[in-house]
Amino acid sequence: MEVKVENQDPQAAFREECQKIHDDAQFSAEVQYLSASRYERIAFWLQVVPAVASALTGTLSIGLPTQPYLRWIAAGSAVITAVATILNPAQRRYAHLSAAKAFTVVKIEARSIGGVFGPTMPLHDFQKAVKELVTRYNDLVRLVPPSEGWAARLVSLKKAKKAPSLFEKSH
Repeated sequence: MEVKVENQDPQAAFREECQKIHDDAQFSAEVQYLSASRYERIAFWLQVVPAVASALTGTLSIGLPTQPYLRWIAAGSAVITAVATILNPAQRRYAHLSAAKAFTVVKIEARSIGGVFGPTMPLHDFQKAVKELVTRYNDLVRLVPPSEGWAARLVSLKKAKKAPSLFEKSH
């Protein structure tokens, strides 16, 4: 199957597609890394802090008359532990971190195919490599956890400040 690209060299079209995949994968990886970082902080506050509070209230209540504030601290940490169990921020962190790593791999492959290996390949092999890359990227998009809106906006703002294309040659 030959690709017909009007008014454009097929190699240039394949490099452009690799550039688009690279940029999209980089954007998605950054969004997923930010989301993973957020869930890591949430996990700390919802899992570590209540555990320490429970340990302290248990230790303080040994041999002493039970103080009302200790009961409230213990009850509060139990509620937070229950919420943490339901939300499971550690699992969400891992899902976003795994997605970020997968997008990073696709980004590196896009850079390699579009900038290094592709231009030296026969056109048919270049086309096949780009098509496989597109398929991998699309499959990955379907499988990863949804992007967090706040993280996507933050990465978009950061990206607006950046400039040149990966495959453009500077003079």
